[in-house]
Amino acid sequence: MPAPMWTTPMRKAMTDHRIGPNAILQMQAVLQCVEGDLVCRGIFAQAGLEHYLDCPPRAMVPECDAARLHMAMHRKLGDARARTLGWLAGRLTALYLLDHRIPKAAQFMLRLLPARLGALLLCALISRHAWTFTGSGRMRITQGRPIRIVITGSPLVMGANSPEPWCDYFTGTFETLFAKLISSRTHVVETACIANGDAACCFEVRLAGAARVRRAAQLATA
Repeated sequence: MPAPMWTTPMRKAMTDHRIGPNAILQMQAVLQCVEGDLVCRGIFAQAGLEHYLDCPPRAMVPECDAARLHMAMHRKLGDARARTLGWLAGRLTALYLLDHRIPKAAQFMLRLLPARLGALLLCALISRHAWTFTGSGRMRITQGRPIRIVITGSPLVMGANSPEPWCDYFTGTFETLFAKLISSRTHVVETACIANGDAACCFEVRLAGAARVRRAAQLATA
C-alpha cells in the first residue's frame, strides 16, 4: 500500500508528473454506480485505460491518464452530466481522505477551532500536499472572504475547451473537506477555468454560503 499522503512528509520527484489515484478510482466508482458497468467500461476503453478496471491503481498515476478519463467522460456523457459526476467523484475523494489519510486527531482539532482559524490550518494542509492534486500544476491559496484557491496548469483540463467551468472534481473535493472539517455551510464555486480560456482555474471557498443542492438530486431529475 502507498504511504499516506497526508501523514507522511515524503515527496518523490517524478519526471512524468503523477497525481493521486483517486482521480481515477473515485470516477470509476461513480460511473459504475450511476451509469452502470457497461458505460463505465466504454468510457475507460475510449480513454485507453481499460486496464485500470482489471487492475485498479494503488499508487500515484500519470496525470495524463486522469486527464484522458475526464475528457472521455465529457465526450460520452456531455458536459452537464460529466460535471455532476466529476463533483461526486471529488466528494468521494474527500471522504476517502477523511477516512484514510487525515489523522482523526487533526480532524477533531479542526472542528473545535473557530472557523477562520480552522480554515487557515486546513489551507496549510492542502497547500503542503497540493502536488497530489495538481501534478505538474501549481496551487496558490489566498486567505480572505472568500478564500481563493488558484491552480495554474491543472492537469485535468489538458486539451479541454468548454464554455462552462470544467473542474467540478476539485470543487467537490474542496467543498466536502471544508464542509466536514470547518463549516457545514461551505460553498465552493469555480470562477475561472483554463477550459474557458482563462489563465488558471480559480475556486472561491465561502464558509457561510447557502447550502449546496446535492448533486445526487440533480442526477435523479436529469
